[in-house]
Amino acid sequence: MNVVEAVQRAIVAKWTLDESLYFTEAPAGTDAPYAVFFLDGTWNQFFHGFTLQFNLFHDGRSSEGVNDFAELVKAAYKGQALTVSGFSFVGVVRMKTESIFKSDSGSWQATIIFEMTIN
Repeated sequence: MNVVEAVQRAIVAKWTLDESLYFTEAPAGTDAPYAVFFLDGTWNQFFHGFTLQFNLFHDGRSSEGVNDFAELVKAAYKGQALTVSGFSFVGVVRMKTESIFKSDSGSWQATIIFEMTIN
């Protein structure tokens, strides 16, 4: 298993929320609320760094539902360590959040971006 697969597994293992979590894309017709995550990273023999992005989808009438969902995700990952086999430290170190209303679907989406370091 390579480092990207190991980090993906660690992210999924840490997910304890009731909402479904998918990597890169939710199946067509998935009912909200749910989350999709993406990883982008660079690594060499001394350092591994990843950007972890969650896109959260919620079908509430206001931003409150998606913002509550975002708070749960932030509490689960921000400043927390992930257990990744073969690495001594995996930390989620920085974060940016944005919520938007998707008028075409009548739903809310929040994007949370974390920076991760692994060594």
